[in-house]
Amino acid sequence: MNLLRAMLASIALILTGCVETRFESLPGSDVARCDARWVGNWRMVSAKDKDKDEGDNGVFIAISEGCERVRVFERGKEDDKIRVALHFARVGKHSVLAAQIDEESPSDSKPASEWDTGYYYFLYDANPRRIALRAVDDEHVATRLIDGSLRGRTEMVSQRPGSRKPSQGRSLYNFVAGDAQTMVQAVQLRGMFLRSSDLSLIRVESIPGLQRETGTQ
Repeated sequence: MNLLRAMLASIALILTGCVETRFESLPGSDVARCDARWVGNWRMVSAKDKDKDEGDNGVFIAISEGCERVRVFERGKEDDKIRVALHFARVGKHSVLAAQIDEESPSDSKPASEWDTGYYYFLYDANPRRIALRAVDDEHVATRLIDGSLRGRTEMVSQRPGSRKPSQGRSLYNFVAGDAQTMVQAVQLRGMFLRSSDLSLIRVESIPGLQRETGTQ
């Protein structure tokens, strides 16, 4: 699972197991297709690797004017199988990124289930040099789905039934159902997002791979 998927699957999409929360609708009516502060070239850095310089081997994102195109580069090569659409919402005091991410796969001809649709949510704080993101607290969302304070589905899948380590080999999938106003209420529930930033985008002058394209910087 690459680092971008890790971002979208809650950064925990992060490398151990699979944890994922998706929301059915965009949050409210105050939604834009672009936040100009996001336009440019970025290096993706997780909190645990913030002091680690991977050079050209990291994950980079190029966002065009108007956020019309999002390109992902990893180890100096573009991952052209990932399709990304960004939406930017204001919910009360929160700036919310709602991201749609699709990956081409041999099963693309198979009808998508609700588990494969919807949006990944992140709270974000942006300045000219850095964007800090806070992912959804997936386990907290699962608890709210179970107690009925959120509508939708949650599913825990164990790849190693009977393991003495409960967290080993398990995948958690959440789907929060509802319309735009329901999503606004969900965003504002206590504990829905992690307390601190677990992922950052750091502005860079150029991106390995992109800079090698003719006439592109």
